[in-house]
Amino acid sequence: MSPIVQQYSAHLPTIPSTAEYPGELGFCVSFGPPTESASKSATWTYSEKCKKLYVNLASFCPIKFKTTVKPPPGSYLRGVAVFKGSTNLHDIVKRCPNHMETSQDGQEKISHFMRSNNPSARYNVCPESGRHSILIPYTGPQVGTEFVTEMFAFMCFSSCPSGPSRRPVEIIFTLEKDGQTLGRQVVEIRVCACPGRDRKSDE
Repeated sequence: MSPIVQQYSAHLPTIPSTAEYPGELGFCVSFGPPTESASKSATWTYSEKCKKLYVNLASFCPIKFKTTVKPPPGSYLRGVAVFKGSTNLHDIVKRCPNHMETSQDGQEKISHFMRSNNPSARYNVCPESGRHSILIPYTGPQVGTEFVTEMFAFMCFSSCPSGPSRRPVEIIFTLEKDGQTLGRQVVEIRVCACPGRDRKSDE
């Protein structure tokens, strides 16, 4: 079992910070080279203009993480979905009942909005706030590359009633070590049937 199990903090603030913080390690998130548009068949696309990720339901999207200084051993990534804006920030982002009922996932992650395809990923529920998060060991980039690439999927449409229910969602990505935040970046997402079309409409 991954060493992250012994090192991560299960606790999350009731209202997590959405302030971006590269920290001393220069932590940042990327989606690759900017694109002017996306085809209608694209499973995901990122708009630099809107600063938003558009992605199909349950389609894995590559998200790249980078630091300018090597993090200490035992560091890990955490992903937390939150509702954007002060009105809904206290609510917990979960899957809607319909998608949970049809899920083939195990009980550990059936209600989690986010998924990772990393076999070392840990699905956590904070015992105090009830917030969901995914934790992944940060191993550093492979030889000849600058970024660590992790694949994430989102398991409800942004429009799902009793789920996101059309409320804007952001993903807070933090780089942590022993419960201390070393860096933080935030990405707004829209989970939809046609990412290319929705991006074009917003732009």
